[in-house]
Amino acid sequence: MKMKDLFAFYDGRVNEFESARKKVAGSKVTIGWLRLLVFLLIPLSGYLLYPDWKIIVPIVIVLLGVFLWLVSRFTDLSEKHAFYERLVAMNQAEKAALRKEYTAFDSGSEFSDPGHPYAIDMDLFHKNGLFAFLNRTATRSGKRMLAQYLLQGSKDRKHVQAVIEDLKHKTDWRQKYLAASRQEDEEMEEAAERWIQFPVKKMRVIRILRWVLPVFSLSSLVFWQAGVLSDMQFILSLLIPMFLIGTRLKETNKILFTSSKAGEKWKSILFRLNELEKCEFDSKEMQVFKEKLLQGENSSREALRRITRLIDLADYRLNMLMGIVLNIFLAWDFWMQTLQMDWLAKYNSDFGKWENDLAHLEVWICAANYAHNRQDLTYGRLEGSQIQTERLGHPLLSPDETVYNDFQASGETAFSIITGPNMAGKSTFLRSVGVNLILARCGFPVVAEQFVMPDLLLYSSMRTTDDLSSSASYFFAELSRLRFIVDAIERGEKVFIILDEILKGTNSIDKEKGSAAFLNKLNELGAKGIIATHDLSLCRLGDESSAFQNLYFDSIIEKDELTFDYKMRAGVCQNMNASFLLKKMGLT
Repeated sequence: MKMKDLFAFYDGRVNEFESARKKVAGSKVTIGWLRLLVFLLIPLSGYLLYPDWKIIVPIVIVLLGVFLWLVSRFTDLSEKHAFYERLVAMNQAEKAALRKEYTAFDSGSEFSDPGHPYAIDMDLFHKNGLFAFLNRTATRSGKRMLAQYLLQGSKDRKHVQAVIEDLKHKTDWRQKYLAASRQEDEEMEEAAERWIQFPVKKMRVIRILRWVLPVFSLSSLVFWQAGVLSDMQFILSLLIPMFLIGTRLKETNKILFTSSKAGEKWKSILFRLNELEKCEFDSKEMQVFKEKLLQGENSSREALRRITRLIDLADYRLNMLMGIVLNIFLAWDFWMQTLQMDWLAKYNSDFGKWENDLAHLEVWICAANYAHNRQDLTYGRLEGSQIQTERLGHPLLSPDETVYNDFQASGETAFSIITGPNMAGKSTFLRSVGVNLILARCGFPVVAEQFVMPDLLLYSSMRTTDDLSSSASYFFAELSRLRFIVDAIERGEKVFIILDEILKGTNSIDKEKGSAAFLNKLNELGAKGIIATHDLSLCRLGDESSAFQNLYFDSIIEKDELTFDYKMRAGVCQNMNASFLLKKMGLT
């Protein structure tokens, strides 16, 4: 799909969901007024019919039932309204992303780690980096899982590829699945964690009282209506369940208030599972995934359906009037507490597994969204010892601005030495290789017509900074990074190394000798990689050994103007532009 077609596609979805949102908003207002009217009728009926309590009580009970139904209906409409709001925002964010504006998407900065083999050099968690570019996750667990994929890769890339191919054309379902999630905040996360960890108690006395007290209260109501009990006797009989429930109020509130806050998370997961049920998948991988989560009486969906219903019922007591009536006649708190404990005893050990499965699905949706928005993609093959890429580009550049390059290296080639003037495209090419290798290791599509590389771990040294807090010089910091890479090789890791102008912190003679010696050591250790350098003396390695090959980018100076074609060629660069640029900018 071309860029203008993508803009039109997302524009259409914004208009569709905005129209649906306005329709739901109208229904929500109507139900809101009806809810208020019924609530006002409760005290009004008591006032008009007083003192005929035998008529007042049944009418109040009926009105409370109608009120509860309207509250439930209003809640459903509020959920639907928020759902469409999220869909509108989602498609507006996609339009912004096409313009390279990723502010709507978390950059994952908390996952940035200077000690990681490549995270900093490859701009994974920069505000306009790869994480923000891919990130469409709706939950904290999904965000953490996406970071894990980018930092570690996937163990089952074929599975991921099959799922992405299944999901990339299901934009409507992908977006509705993500929109079904609620915004998770720290308070919700902490409440969910506390509630899952509540010790499960048997509560034998409460289990008996939850049956006995309603029978006692309702019998008292019947006897009062029949004239067997006087008004005072009836009132005194109602104080008994209130007293017994009140003795457990502190513990009950702790459980039910915590579950009420945690319930927002359970509902979010349940809504996503409901969306999962609606989609018919083509791949066997997604069919099995769906069946695992949805089928059977003890499936995650059935379990979450039970607990969210229990939490909704427990929340009715938050209204003081409702709480009093429900506890007097139905021992509501005791029922809610014991039923929630029963759920915990059965399912609390499974919750982490469900959340982990759905976090993987969020990551697959992110990758499918990326695959939907670009057409110049393929799946990488990580195999063998040769490098064979055709029309390789950087994923963060749009197809219209991408200059594609081919890159090959035989199985004998340990290092490709890339020379070229400033701004000619060396660093961008290094990151194109690195970022696409990261994507391939995740099982995600890469920007290439063909992408075949050895299945190696990526290590890089491109951005080194000094550390004044530890009195570490730039040169020492750079040596520490190179030591970090060598340590990985020496402990048996098979690595692909990307280096950009190493040993910048020393003089030119030291740099020349040290760089050549380091590359020879890496070759002896069996490592493969790429290095970009301005040091043309390193290119002698390519003349002396088949373990090294020389490639270059070039610039064109014509009529006092400097231009670049950003195309890589075989050989050694002969044109440098630093002196030209200094003169051009009036610095010499």
